[in-house]
Amino acid sequence: MHIVLAWIEQDGFVLQTQFPERSDYAGQWGLPGGKVESGEIAVNAILRECQEELGIELEDIEHLYRYHSSAAIQFDVWQVFQFQGKPYAREQQGLQWVAKEALMSLSMPPANYTMIPNLLNLV
Repeated sequence: MHIVLAWIEQDGFVLQTQFPERSDYAGQWGLPGGKVESGEIAVNAILRECQEELGIELEDIEHLYRYHSSAAIQFDVWQVFQFQGKPYAREQQGLQWVAKEALMSLSMPPANYTMIPNLLNLV
């Protein structure tokens, strides 16, 4: 499985979305994003996911980080420098801006506890 995620930061706060009740990670928090569809390339997937999930158009992004979990999942994280629109929860998920130093205190899927410290060292 291939997952794309967006690191969207403003004034030291990082956008986090909450997994919906129908998810295996219901109630937990993570970076916005989702699965790469069959035949889709990762950069197109992150553009699509941010539009579908947050209602924003990404304008300036850069690949930031790749992580392979022990569960055979590949994560690609894109740093977002500029976007159009105001993020909102289009899929009725929770949405919050979290101070970078507080990210590790959130309830998150297991892979995030490995990825977040590495991402904090890169941004």
